[in-house]
Amino acid sequence: MKRGKVESILLIAVLALSIQTGSYSAAITDRELDQYYAKNIQEKSTDVIVWKYRVWNGKKQKRRWNKTKNRWEDPAWKDV
Repeated sequence: MKRGKVESILLIAVLALSIQTGSYSAAITDRELDQYYAKNIQEKSTDVIVWKYRVWNGKKQKRRWNKTKNRWEDPAWKDV
């Protein structure tokens, strides 16, 4: 009889601890996800576009350059 009481108390203790552990790990997971998302949110930045100039065959020309994406915005040079 004594052994039956001990086993039932152990069973209740194990069940109680397993319920608490599950809710605790879920709370940690939510907190960790919030921190992860806060670190990995990137703000959208506008492109920085500048004019580039050159002299080609005696003519001054211009073309738009995107400094953010490192590429030309205009397909060809334009005479000024």
